[in-house]
Amino acid sequence: GGGIISYAVSQRSSTIVELNVFENDVRGNLASVAGGGIAAITTADSDPQNDPLTRGPALTKSTIRNNLVAINAATDGGTATTAVGGGIFAYAEGFGGVSSTEPAKSQIFLNFNTVVQNTSDTGSGGIELESFTTLDSNGDDASAEVEINHSIIIDNSGYGVGGPQPLEGGVLAPAGGTGTFSLAIVRNSMFMNANGDFEGWIVPGPNNMFSDPLLDASFRPSRCSNTIDAGDPLISAALEPAPNGPPGAPAGLVNLGHTGGTSFAVTTLADPTGDGAVDGIDLLRISVAFATDPISARWDPLVDLDRDLFISGIDLALLAADFAQSCP
Repeated sequence: GGGIISYAVSQRSSTIVELNVFENDVRGNLASVAGGGIAAITTADSDPQNDPLTRGPALTKSTIRNNLVAINAATDGGTATTAVGGGIFAYAEGFGGVSSTEPAKSQIFLNFNTVVQNTSDTGSGGIELESFTTLDSNGDDASAEVEINHSIIIDNSGYGVGGPQPLEGGVLAPAGGTGTFSLAIVRNSMFMNANGDFEGWIVPGPNNMFSDPLLDASFRPSRCSNTIDAGDPLISAALEPAPNGPPGAPAGLVNLGHTGGTSFAVTTLADPTGDGAVDGIDLLRISVAFATDPISARWDPLVDLDRDLFISGIDLALLAADFAQSCP
């Protein structure tokens, strides 16, 4: 790992280990093997040979969230050119279980990250995945799980998300094992990764987007980015500033990327009419409803931009700040 190494291990039974890496600006780092920006490694071991007297479940969980991972590189600097995972290298490893229905669990959650302009010798310049699971001495299997969610993964060398198929082996993963690996890739923005967004064996989940997220020079999305308000409605957007979410919606929607779900999130365009332009029509609409609440005949939920159930100077100020702005 060139920038941050997250290494979580539960080697004794009946152990839960959690390690979190939140809200970091990880730029310009170099690794010679894997993980130019962040290397996330988890191991869960329930093999009774390691703890025969108090055998129990082992869970290791690493959460990598709200990080900007940009302009990092994984390169061996020589002719071998075998380094992988320029942005993030994720390796989940598990040994055995308590029973056939209670495996050791090795989990990595990569959520609300922006992974952009990272490079590697081979494989994935964005996020490289590896896993290894095996049976213990009682014949019980382990499980490895990786989730990639609410992230922006663009303009990386190689694949946006890739790695060897389970059983193939890789930088850390030996060949063989049981290959008990689950991967969830949902609600991400994938765009312009050199060899494609996903390596061939990977089947992404629902609600991923494949168009330009319109990042600026500091890797924040513009007001017109499709990553604004693109998050799961079940995730609270309470920390994002107003206006948040489509006008009139009962609750806000989180953004994708490293500022999503935080006070630094890019705000929704204050466009009550929803026509893509903040203009005199919007101003007229808010003036008609000014100083009203839901019991008033003039109440208009579309102009309650801060969602406090009262049309006030705050809503007017939010609209005024965006006046004459538009999105195509």
